[in-house]
Amino acid sequence: MLFKRLEALTERLMEMADLTRSMLEGSLKALETLDVDLATRIADVDEPLVNQMETWNLEEAIHVITLFQPMGKNVRQLVAIILINRDLERIADHAQNIATHTRFLAEQPRIEMPDKLRAMGEAALKMFCDSLKSFTEESEELAKRVIVGDDELDELTRETVREILGKMSHTPGVEEEGSAECELTEGYWRLALCARNLERVGDHATNIAESVLFVVESHLHLHHEHEIAKELARMREKKRRLRGDG
Repeated sequence: MLFKRLEALTERLMEMADLTRSMLEGSLKALETLDVDLATRIADVDEPLVNQMETWNLEEAIHVITLFQPMGKNVRQLVAIILINRDLERIADHAQNIATHTRFLAEQPRIEMPDKLRAMGEAALKMFCDSLKSFTEESEELAKRVIVGDDELDELTRETVREILGKMSHTPGVEEEGSAECELTEGYWRLALCARNLERVGDHATNIAESVLFVVESHLHLHHEHEIAKELARMREKKRRLRGDG
């Protein structure tokens, strides 16, 4: 009975993950094309649904723990589900934030989306998808690659925000609220906020990967990015040597 309840809960979690992934993909597409209808669906329809799913998953996980008092890997899986459930809800919030900024941008003078911001979206989405894959496959190596990749996304965030703020500094002086210059400045500021939201998506993807390692290795890997990077390098070198020996 425990196995069936745990399996059903995991399936519901992955349904939530699929919806969250769709929201993130959609928010990036909406930002790129300034699609107000898509942004509105994400912000007003999908995000409340994710909230409902988060509540159901949490309540079910608590029920399973209370009823069956699991041990070993089963309890680690339930703890991971609770943690991942929360991270998915937060990623959905960040997708909603991007959609909300998109609705504002669509009503203002067109601002070209920086290439670095586009690259950030691709990187954050990949980290998220890889973290989910590491969970379904219980892949230790993939989870560690996600964790190490967070530093790269952080650096890209700094470069992106620096570029956007640089464009803001070259905006003509703002004479009064509601002027074209004021709207342009706020538009750049909202792009910077989109970058910050994508950075947070990467952080939550990293959290998911850390939860996967907790299930697989039975201990937490919090704030150990540098140690994990060294371990991955050793693993790659070992594989290279094995291929060379073959």
